[in-house]
Amino acid sequence: MRSYPNLAALLLVLTLTVFACGKKGAAGDIAGSSSKTWKVTKLVNANGNREKLGRDQQDDRMQFYTDGTFTANSAEQHSRGTWQYNESNKALALQFENANVSQNYEVVEVSGNRMRLKTGDGSEMLMEAID
Repeated sequence: MRSYPNLAALLLVLTLTVFACGKKGAAGDIAGSSSKTWKVTKLVNANGNREKLGRDQQDDRMQFYTDGTFTANSAEQHSRGTWQYNESNKALALQFENANVSQNYEVVEVSGNRMRLKTGDGSEMLMEAID
């Protein structure tokens, strides 16, 4: 039986490359190196129809920090809380501070400056990183 040491090394490099480059959806894509700010660019309802963003919604911002906290700012309110990302089931959970309110999303896509979240009812939110 022949030995292929170069093939084994090549497979190792390919495997490491796939795992290093295939980290789409990693918490680092959501929070960046220390924090990342996102704005909503598109809403789609559960029927697949695009919803118009109101003028006030266009200024909404959500900032995720690497320590697991977030802030959400809109024209009406400022909220804080904690977030967790489960990479194996692509679930993003937000727990709002001083409130018995949480939001759960399926992370359909997250990479670089684009994130697409889906709610339990099937509606989706497309977000763009602004920093």
